Amino acid sequence: MIRITFVSLALAAALAAGSAMAAPRDHILAFEHTRAGIFLERLDARTLRPLADKPRFVFVARRFPIDWDLSPDRRQLIVASNKARIVDLATFRVRTRCCLPFPVSSPDYVALLWTREGVEVIDQGGDTWNLGGSGNTLNAPYGLADFAKGPTGLVELYAYQFPGGSLSWALTENTHASAPFDVPELNGESSVAMAVDGSSIDLLTPGGALVTATNAGDSTRTIALPPAIPASGFHISAWSPGRLVVPTANELVLVQVETGTTMPLQLGATKFVTGTQDLVAWSSNSPRDGLFVYNRAGRRRLHLLVGMPIGCVTLHDRLAYVSHEHGKGCSALRTIVDLRTGRVIDHMSAPADLIG
Repeated sequence: MIRITFVSLALAAALAAGSAMAAPRDHILAFEHTRAGIFLERLDARTLRPLADKPRFVFVARRFPIDWDLSPDRRQLIVASNKARIVDLATFRVRTRCCLPFPVSSPDYVALLWTREGVEVIDQGGDTWNLGGSGNTLNAPYGLADFAKGPTGLVELYAYQFPGGSLSWALTENTHASAPFDVPELNGESSVAMAVDGSSIDLLTPGGALVTATNAGDSTRTIALPPAIPASGFHISAWSPGRLVVPTANELVLVQVETGTTMPLQLGATKFVTGTQDLVAWSSNSPRDGLFVYNRAGRRRLHLLVGMPIGCVTLHDRLAYVSHEHGKGCSALRTIVDLRTGRVIDHMSAPADLIG
């Protein structure tokens, strides 16, 4: 039930909202992997060429797999492999090198998150560890179902299966919580997905039961979701403020949390990334259908790159970088698109993983 975090594009949406703080607007951060190791570098956002200013790059890991996250103020980046390195994004100096409780390649490793409580590593049992090696074990008969960064710390969703097969659901809102608190509205549900939207925690079932937990208390409602939503692998994403993106088997659905209204987006498009103002969707089954760009109201603004294969997409500010090697990763030839106008700026090959 535990969601695994990968380096490729898993946090690209989180970076999009703060990339301008992490580096100047005309810079994008990228991982370049060579025989000598993995290096963090700055690329010109409109050409994907390395910048001439120094330092041009910094060593961050010996080899894959790696994981990474931004500090809450988005001024530092932690990169973890068998060790953890913290990079000051203003100077590109490696400030800290430290140990991990276990390497990223370990089967016990699940994810690394940098919250206001510090850097936290989650293991396969749902326990949390810091870079100093001390940990926190939840003393409750629950299994970790999902997790996300909250405004103060880690938010975790837990499930407990009764002997008859029914599930009860509970939450913790920071690493040091002694025990989860129950969400009785969802007890008995077979699947629940979680998203953290600012100070709100949204919990949604495939049947459309929506629970929003805030400091002021919980609110519940039922929303109309398509019947094609799969119960297996069901997940949701927050598109702040107050919007959820729900992937179904056939399309994406945009949920307005406050009103409980839903809006289906492009039929067949089930892959997406979100920025501060744009949602970009495409189809993995029909990758030549192009890109569909939506505004925050769910209105389609642009339909781009029709007939070109879409592999994956990274966003930085209002720019989209579209890889065309479908099914072969994201370090490939890219088309750079200005999402303000829909204009193609350039086609560039940059053998690096763009991270925003």
